[in-house]
Amino acid sequence: QHQMPETRLFKLEQNYRSTQTIVEAANSLIRHNRRQIPKTVFSKEGTGDKILYKTAYSDIEEAMIVCREIQRIKNMDGCEYGDFAILYRTNAQSRAFEEQMRKTAIPYRIYSGLSFYQRKEIKDAIAYMRPVVNPTDEEALKRVVNYPARGIGNTTMGKIQMAATKAGVSLWEVICNPSFYNTSIGTATTSKLGAFRSLVTCFKDKAEGEDAFTLTRSLLAESGMMKDIYEGKDAEDVARQENIDEFLNSIMMFVDTRREEQDSPSVSVADFLQEVALLTDLESDDGEQSKVSLMTVHAAKGLEFSTVFIVGMEENIFPHARSIGNDEE
Repeated sequence: QHQMPETRLFKLEQNYRSTQTIVEAANSLIRHNRRQIPKTVFSKEGTGDKILYKTAYSDIEEAMIVCREIQRIKNMDGCEYGDFAILYRTNAQSRAFEEQMRKTAIPYRIYSGLSFYQRKEIKDAIAYMRPVVNPTDEEALKRVVNYPARGIGNTTMGKIQMAATKAGVSLWEVICNPSFYNTSIGTATTSKLGAFRSLVTCFKDKAEGEDAFTLTRSLLAESGMMKDIYEGKDAEDVARQENIDEFLNSIMMFVDTRREEQDSPSVSVADFLQEVALLTDLESDDGEQSKVSLMTVHAAKGLEFSTVFIVGMEENIFPHARSIGNDEE
């Protein structure tokens, strides 16, 4: 390293947004950083309220606590939903909070991102589950028939669509019998359609006997979707992987909860899809309505809110597991 002569160090130590209590808490944590250039940040915004520290046994209970606190503070202070923010380390953590807010009618928005069930990999996963319950679900079939790429392109699907429309039958019916409906599809592509049909049929046959979690985990693996998602290594790929992990985790919790509540040994894919449909139906865009903001801590830079909840403050999440073993990270 080359040290430039006459270098001067300027420390920007005044915080203009937070109260002194919050700044002191931040200082106390940052002091543990062995590579820190020592400085003491201060604020002239007054002492402010104490920081409330709450423990929860699970992300579901944490979401319930946060929603309860939002309602309590809103009623007590007469403020708006827009005065609240929930910050987390990874986008996948939004799911539990989104679901609890829908259940308790708290309006929210995902800041600089999509809500959990609108993310591409989640929509893809659900689109694989839907034909297992109902093979005539054309929207879902079109979404997954060539994802991951299996040589069934737009030209092939166009021929299948034309044949289905002409015969007045479903896409699935033509996929099952392409030669009968004179689709003029080549032998190689017909074979690929047959492999896709076998995949859906196999899991359709299992759907009644296997629980939603076991079936979905196998379906995403055998379809090739898991391989496609887990072969990437950049930050966007990791975010997709975390979302799929959270999705499977949510199905597992749904199955366990239903078994406890209804004393039912079988909780099917159809049961889970029904629950997702109810949750996404509750999603509404009321334009300018005041809403709680949900975002990652990185997206929150420069923004201000009267009340902030920082959630998922636990080992391997905050700091993230990928930073363990590297002092700089």
